[in-house]
Amino acid sequence: MFKGRKYFTWNIHYSCNYRCTYCFFNGIWEKKSEENVYPGPDRWTGAWDAVYAKYGSCIIHMSGAEPSVYPSFAQLVSRLSEKHRVGVDTNMSFDAAGFAGCVKNTGNVFFTPSFHPEFAGAAEYIEKLDLLKNAGCQIGYVNYVGYPPHLSEAEKYHGEFSKRGYIFMVLPYRGEFNGSMYPEGYTEKERKLLMVGRDPRERAAIRDTRTKMEWKESEPKTNQGKQCLMGSVYAVVYPDGTAYRCCSQVDKKDTVCLETLGNLLEGSFSFYDGARVCSNTECSCPTAMVEGNEKSWTKHWEGRYGYHGRPG
Repeated sequence: MFKGRKYFTWNIHYSCNYRCTYCFFNGIWEKKSEENVYPGPDRWTGAWDAVYAKYGSCIIHMSGAEPSVYPSFAQLVSRLSEKHRVGVDTNMSFDAAGFAGCVKNTGNVFFTPSFHPEFAGAAEYIEKLDLLKNAGCQIGYVNYVGYPPHLSEAEKYHGEFSKRGYIFMVLPYRGEFNGSMYPEGYTEKERKLLMVGRDPRERAAIRDTRTKMEWKESEPKTNQGKQCLMGSVYAVVYPDGTAYRCCSQVDKKDTVCLETLGNLLEGSFSFYDGARVCSNTECSCPTAMVEGNEKSWTKHWEGRYGYHGRPG
């Protein structure tokens, strides 16, 4: 039985100050924004304090478009990091100095930054990373989407970031470009560019699911009928506070797994007592918390939530 801390992915809202060409929210921003709920930092602090009272210190990873444009973002992170470990997926467009001045327990905060050259310059971006690192925050891999028109710049940016001690990781683009669907549409030359910067040391640090580059065809595996710890160790929380067992979709539509664990804002949230068979018969997630197979997924979750040796 896995005895680590409880994990949460918190899709805090669907809003962003960028409009990247390759974003999977393109064309549906207005629809997704209808799901946003803003109850204020006091109510959210109370909700996460209740989680702490039941389960102790947890790992809360803020995601869902751009968390830093959420109202009272720095104040909220400061409050939550007093009891929990808080991670943030971010484009780094926020005021880093203001954030560092607001958050008291910076040692309990880690960032998973994404670099978007359509809206940000590398020099200013790196200065923000340095400021936060020097303030005590941890900095994870700098993610860079391998959008075909941007791949030629990957080596240049890798050089700029690596000189300052940051691991620059190119991620496969998912979507359409020039009539081809990606990641399947990458040429052999483009696939080599996706590996820019991944020397043996870095490859050893990158979790397995990222090194298994996603254009490769493989026999799909299923978790059907297996006991899974999702829901007893992990939950994904949506903007209205509703928590689900995992982010797996039950079909090809925008429908999440229907196994709800209650609602944080309403005070009805509760983890399962142990592993259960997943109701999603189509689940093939390689990082599902299948009981008895901890070695294959523990490294992924520990890495994603800031346990492994990060640069900074």
